[in-house]
Amino acid sequence: MLLAIDTSNKNSGIALIDKETTIVELIEWNTTYNHTPDLLPNIHKILSNSKLTFEDLQGISINIGPGQFSGLRVGLTTAKTISWSYNLPLVSSTSLEIEAYNHRVSKSLICPVIILNKLQIAWSMYNFHHDTMNELYETHIDNIDTFSNNIELIIDQSKFNDKDVIICGESIDGVISSSINNKYKVIDSSSTERIINLATIGLNKLNNNEIADATVIEPFYLKPPTITKPKK
Repeated sequence: MLLAIDTSNKNSGIALIDKETTIVELIEWNTTYNHTPDLLPNIHKILSNSKLTFEDLQGISINIGPGQFSGLRVGLTTAKTISWSYNLPLVSSTSLEIEAYNHRVSKSLICPVIILNKLQIAWSMYNFHHDTMNELYETHIDNIDTFSNNIELIIDQSKFNDKDVIICGESIDGVISSSINNKYKVIDSSSTERIINLATIGLNKLNNNEIADATVIEPFYLKPPTITKPKK
């Protein structure tokens, strides 16, 4: 049994997946600012619901980002602590890798997108070949209003410019410009899909012995955190 932990944004969740890739249990919750009070109680709850203990786990799968700064830090710290305490292997995936996984059977170029704020997104580009996910364009930040021009330029200059393109992500349909909607296929995804994908990818990595080094792994931050005044 593998435990997947995703606190990369306000729609957080955890899941248990067995060796047959069946999702045994999944819990989601919404956290606006502080993930700490919710994560451990929900981990204990999901184990209790499934009549399991930490000793019954074979590994931990964690989303390392990009995403919310505090959420990524809390999630990874918790995953590391469980890994060290119970001598469990830790596997990691990025948010964009997880988004792209929804379309692994497609022959299209996959462009996963994560909304960072009202002005910016993070995105990358993948294709799948013989069940292997290949990153063609590394994760970077783009302004929402320049994204359509930039992705078109990158695709036109690549050797994959004859392929269809799928742009995917949570709540992106209202953010991506109409010019992209007319040219490429834009698909909204859900937080539930993200958590299930994290668990499934994590199990595959565990089976392939793609283990992360818990002593050096860090959250995938694309830019420094914005420091704000605490709410009264």
